[in-house]
Amino acid sequence: MITSNKYIPKSLQEIDKWQLSRRVFIKNIAFLGLISQIPFATSCLNSSNNEDEKYLTLSDEEIEIALKVQQILLPNDGIGPDAKKINADTYLAWVLSDKNMDIEDKNFIINGITWVNEASNKEFSMDFLKLDSHKSKLLIAKISNLDWGETWLSVMLTFVIEALLSDPIYGGNPDKIGWLWLQHTAGSPNPTKDLAYGNFLKTVGAE
Repeated sequence: MITSNKYIPKSLQEIDKWQLSRRVFIKNIAFLGLISQIPFATSCLNSSNNEDEKYLTLSDEEIEIALKVQQILLPNDGIGPDAKKINADTYLAWVLSDKNMDIEDKNFIINGITWVNEASNKEFSMDFLKLDSHKSKLLIAKISNLDWGETWLSVMLTFVIEALLSDPIYGGNPDKIGWLWLQHTAGSPNPTKDLAYGNFLKTVGAE
């Protein structure tokens, strides 16, 4: 039996509010240009003094698991680009590299990947990456009925959508594939490497 007793950070317990703050974030970095990034980025700075906690990365296996879940959330249905084509896994890795993101949120994302694999072994006696497409979807459907699973999948879906909509400089939306599919014209100016979120505070001497 898949357990539902997992720790959900307080910031994610009201997922609608969290998603709203993320929508503000993606709107700022993708559509409004550099100036609109500054108020948000300044307000979300993490006060933690533990530098090791600010940088979390995924193992190759965790990236594969995350992408497999992302593919279920945004599959290749012939309508638009899927999670793989928009580099949803690369974008997720970029999100987790953000030292300004809440450490508990980061840990929840990474723990969720581990929990998916644990659930797979409990349900089917094999790792998630070894499940066929049908069993993978069944497992994610079961997980979605758990408190932690519903929250984690909501977070993952949010990042998939961000990968589709964000500026390519952040790892997702390669060659503006998401914008082209949606016939979207991005705001101006587009961020440069030095003035992208995560770098511009150093560039302007605010960090």
